[in-house]
Amino acid sequence: MDFHFATAMETVADCFPNRIATIADGRSLDWESFERRAASIAGLLEAHGISADSKVGLYLHNSNEYQEAQFGVFKVGGCPINVNYRYKADELVYLLDNSDAEAVFFQSCYAMRIWEIRDRLTKVKLLVQIDDRTEALLKGAVDYERAIRDNAPLPRRSHNPQGTYMLYTGGTTGMPKGVMYPIGAFTQYFIASGAAGRELEPPASMSEFADYLQRVEQPPVSLPGCPLMHGTGIWLGSFLPMLLGGTVVTTSILLMMFLIMEINFV
Repeated sequence: MDFHFATAMETVADCFPNRIATIADGRSLDWESFERRAASIAGLLEAHGISADSKVGLYLHNSNEYQEAQFGVFKVGGCPINVNYRYKADELVYLLDNSDAEAVFFQSCYAMRIWEIRDRLTKVKLLVQIDDRTEALLKGAVDYERAIRDNAPLPRRSHNPQGTYMLYTGGTTGMPKGVMYPIGAFTQYFIASGAAGRELEPPASMSEFADYLQRVEQPPVSLPGCPLMHGTGIWLGSFLPMLLGGTVVTTSILLMMFLIMEINFV
């Protein structure tokens, strides 16, 4: 069993380079561009010592960048860590320390929160800031788009299917907990789930995955209703459609709608 999210997504990019992979607020990326940008993020990570089994925090809203950064982490054999963007300083420090995060991707709007806690993040050696036109680049952080321009795409490599994928719970029954899964089996589960939903025979190995993708008719277009930092959002809203060769649409408008809904229910 040799399944892995990175290899599967690379295969989709090879099979359908011109098909749209992600759309966010009117900005679309085809699978070839999506894979290339993720490879440059992987190059950045490796240049800073982030490698197999390293943990990387994603302190981001729903966006193309969330999925690109996650793909880049998978490419170096690392483990993306979902970070609840509602957490305050102590909660963030706990989560990033507990997960052993060595790098953090964050939106500009959270730059001051990162500034507030950065001296307490003793394991973090790379901060990458996504410009959302709110705050200036934090001193010592790397600009996301510049990193993509300045770092050569990391060459593809084989991956360990026994590596770890981890999702942090929300902490509703105590402190957040990292729930761990073997990444190979977890990738295979989503591929098999997508096949079952379309009454297709799932591939038995990655060598059969490209042929399987050719049998997927009308690949899905997904608009995640949940934040990607939530299991439902990233698993059903992103992993499942992408492993069918589909498209994921994200928008800050949805985020605003959820904020309004939560305020109204308080």
